[in-house]
Amino acid sequence: MVLTILLDENIDGYAAYLSRFVFSPAWSDISSLLGVRIVTFAEVGLAKRTPDEQLWEFCQHQKLYLITDNRNQDKPDSLEAMIRTRTVPTSLPVFTISDIHRFRSEREYVEALVAKLLEYLMDADNLCGVGRLYLP
Repeated sequence: MVLTILLDENIDGYAAYLSRFVFSPAWSDISSLLGVRIVTFAEVGLAKRTPDEQLWEFCQHQKLYLITDNRNQDKPDSLEAMIRTRTVPTSLPVFTISDIHRFRSEREYVEALVAKLLEYLMDADNLCGVGRLYLP
């Protein structure tokens, strides 16, 4: 099993930071068992500012779990609009970091976020169709 997590362009500068926690001794057994991979837009060939509609379709077709901060529904083709209108029972969820400022500055928050993320991923088969899931 391999579960690939795509970091949204607005947080892809934190790939190494998040990886240190996901693959730390505290979580490495679970992340290894799940086959967790963390990738950025560049690694999967997506351009910066890829339209949300294309991002949604790409993630669904490539079976990538997207992690983003809290994007809103400011346009008809926004990520939130895609989640609301295109989610079907087989759609992978979008993980949303609830507090990006705490993610960037508080170790305890990142630990809680990783714990919640891995908890969700351990139940990946039952996550399809739920739309958006918040971390932590």
